[in-house]
Amino acid sequence: FVGGARQIGVTLELPFQQYPLYTEQVIFELQIRGLNVIIAHPERNTAIQDDPNRVAELVHHGVLMQITTSSLLGAFGARVQKVAETMLQRGFGHIISSDAHSLYFRPPTLSQAVDHAAKFVGRIEAEAMVMKTPQAILANRVISVAEPVGDRSRLIRPDRR
Repeated sequence: FVGGARQIGVTLELPFQQYPLYTEQVIFELQIRGLNVIIAHPERNTAIQDDPNRVAELVHHGVLMQITTSSLLGAFGARVQKVAETMLQRGFGHIISSDAHSLYFRPPTLSQAVDHAAKFVGRIEAEAMVMKTPQAILANRVISVAEPVGDRSRLIRPDRR
């Protein structure tokens, strides 16, 4: 993590239609209790879609972002895909997960998502997002991620489609 590692992790899922005002406070309280915080599919939250830079400060403080394969591959629409790509480009994505519910509903498409993510972060990093980083989390090893790229005024804003 940027700024250090913790021993136990928790995955949080934000509501899709809002970004609760208390989000940062809850995350801070979890972190001071020694928990790693991972946000599941932040690219699907409408507030983050409006401003992907909203997660920059969270990432700076060690929160990991878990991007969903279906988002990267466009299954949730072009807007969600663009936000997922933007998050990868700016260092706001650390894990790629299938979020697979079954073989028919959101099937696991990790290989295709790695291929797509490699266009934005390179093959080694894309593969690490599905293997090395999740393995490190499960093994309670230190997770090193790069500081997010750029500042709020220079970050890409996705097209509103």
